[in-house]
Amino acid sequence: MTPPATTNRHTLIIQTSFKSPTAVGTSCGTSDTSGAPFKLVLKVPLPTSPVIVGYDPGETAAIVALDFQGQLLLLRTFKGGNPKAVELLRSHQIRPVIMASDKARQASVAKLATSFKARPYFPDRDLSIPEKTRLTSGLRFGNDHERDALAAALQAFRVHQSLINRVVSALLNREVANVRKAVEALDNPPHQPKTPSKPPSRSAPGQEARIKALELKVALLKNRLEARQTQVAELKTKLARADRRFPVPGKTLSGQAKAEREARLRLEVALADAHSRVLGIEAEMQKLKQAVKRGDRDRQEDIRQQIFRMIADYKQRFRK
Repeated sequence: MTPPATTNRHTLIIQTSFKSPTAVGTSCGTSDTSGAPFKLVLKVPLPTSPVIVGYDPGETAAIVALDFQGQLLLLRTFKGGNPKAVELLRSHQIRPVIMASDKARQASVAKLATSFKARPYFPDRDLSIPEKTRLTSGLRFGNDHERDALAAALQAFRVHQSLINRVVSALLNREVANVRKAVEALDNPPHQPKTPSKPPSRSAPGQEARIKALELKVALLKNRLEARQTQVAELKTKLARADRRFPVPGKTLSGQAKAEREARLRLEVALADAHSRVLGIEAEMQKLKQAVKRGDRDRQEDIRQQIFRMIADYKQRFRK
């Protein structure tokens, strides 16, 4: 069985292949009667994901939407202000729970948040251009407006990381139940013959969208890595203070100082592991881009599934 792949934020696809000497079919798969490989595709509806929206208002505005698992749902530049922003979000069935700005205060963002009963997020101060460049490093966007909206969404993601982790954990628990039912259905497919159909071809724009989504996931992993680096720096400062309090070699540290030192060591080990995993994911991203350029679809799918597995392993390792 191939690993599940998400085609959009509402559907999970699980598929498997096997040979059958007789006619086999399901309402959600294809088959034949010649003993050729039979592919069964099952679509499982998923719960709607909470969404963070980054909004850069103005005469030319931009809006970005990403779910709590880092899936890019919308990236658009437009004219028409808040009414057009509302239209875009509703047409894509997006209901934000957080509406983010890159400015310390912005009335248009607050009004748009009210339209969707979302929580507005404003940074303590306006994000500087270097900060926005760092937040969006490695991601592709069309202009400065999209950069600002994307930076706002990513900054909100970082600030609300603890809340997001709790929500994602709850959603995953619900999705696991759906996947378990899907697997049970795969093990016992109904026997209803159906005419074979060709799998939909993948267009170049579709590949571009998948690459952009994967790039966003890598950027989110980098943000988590930076957050852990900040934790390590804070603990190193505390440890240095503890060492100054106990300058005599061999003198016993207090229980609190010992705990701080142990925590620092654990975080440094985790940081090294996280850094290695992010580098591995970035390397796979480069392989995927090369495969797209060559038009090697089989290789593209293999690499995509490998990236999904690596990201899932990363999230499992650093869930807390």
